[in-house]
Amino acid sequence: MERQKYFLILGFVLFTNIIISAQLDTCYLPLAVGNKWVYLNRETDVQLMGTFYSRSYYSFIYANVTEEKVLNGMTYYKYDNIWLRYDKTNNKAYKLVSNNNEVLYVDFNLPDQTHYSSYFDTNSVALVKEFAFLGNTAWCKGITFYEYYYHVAVKHSYLFANNYGLVNYEDLTSSMFGSSLTNKTLIGFYSADTTLGYSKQDEAAPVISEPVITASGQNNLNVLVTVKHKFSLVNDNITILGGCCFIQSVILDYFYYKRGDTIRYPSVVMNNSTEIKYNTSLVLRNDLFLNGYLLNYKITATDKAIFPHVTVYTGGGFTGIDDNDNNIPCEYSLNQNYPNPFNPSTTIEFNIPESGDVQLGVYDVLGKEVAVLINNSLDAGNHKVNFSAANLSSGVYFYSLKFNGKQTITKKMILAK
Repeated sequence: MERQKYFLILGFVLFTNIIISAQLDTCYLPLAVGNKWVYLNRETDVQLMGTFYSRSYYSFIYANVTEEKVLNGMTYYKYDNIWLRYDKTNNKAYKLVSNNNEVLYVDFNLPDQTHYSSYFDTNSVALVKEFAFLGNTAWCKGITFYEYYYHVAVKHSYLFANNYGLVNYEDLTSSMFGSSLTNKTLIGFYSADTTLGYSKQDEAAPVISEPVITASGQNNLNVLVTVKHKFSLVNDNITILGGCCFIQSVILDYFYYKRGDTIRYPSVVMNNSTEIKYNTSLVLRNDLFLNGYLLNYKITATDKAIFPHVTVYTGGGFTGIDDNDNNIPCEYSLNQNYPNPFNPSTTIEFNIPESGDVQLGVYDVLGKEVAVLINNSLDAGNHKVNFSAANLSSGVYFYSLKFNGKQTITKKMILAK
């Protein structure tokens, strides 16, 4: 009997320690000076005077913890301009109000749909649901409550994830005139508390297209580039209603180069004509071209993430402006054949920034050369060649461009007979 009692007590102690440890490891509102959050905010008009609309306005919202202070032996943190305290032992958050008093902000212990009194409302309702954020799906806890104005009802919902804090905030406004929805979803979080180790952000990076380089007169070079991003919510050519751009900056660096000598110029901030298109103009040094220098450039795009992603595009090899051709090849490149798929002929176009030896061949899926299109020296510029596959069978083929025996670009094409 004593032996059984001993094991019962030991089991109870172990179970209690596990429960306490689990509570201590739970943190639905991580607070430390330096913590940062970034959200994608979307405002949508869903209905107006009985007519359905789909109008969205996008923006990015940043929140951070900037200060801390101790009152009555308890530490409060200034989060998004309000003072909060998180009690890890009881798994509750409190808000500091007037006269240094605190009120319950959110109770993270309650089952879903439990009614209780909080800072927000005396009839707040607990939320427990799955939610997807930052590539994960997790069970989240939160609170929902209503506010009523004259003929207007607003439903507020907050969702918090363990070790991430607020991951979603939603407002649904309804009235006799229509309704609108505001939704804020977490896309990045940085924890200044190194013991937490839950910093995470979406790893999407800027995507830089091949620049369009054109000449203006004898001394100016115009550079136009498209920079896209997962969170830049725009069309290809025009800004959508309320569109937003997640690109912080696009910088152009350029220099003149001749073997043994480099002449660099200050960085240029490219202007954006729409949310995704950036442009600038350079004044060329024709005297340097006459002395054998080449113009090279680098475009650097940086986004607005907490830890900014940087994408770099390099190009160049300019030798000057040709009076007879303002479309200057900006770099060694091979274009996609057109048409593609084709039957039986197609056109292949490529650019070389300087004179040199060019080999252009066609290969089957086994790597066997089935056609030699070019094998000789060509001048700098744009070149095109027609390829006829009348004697080949349908299937996938590859065409490969080699310049001066070392630079190689390969692309795929489809013959469909």
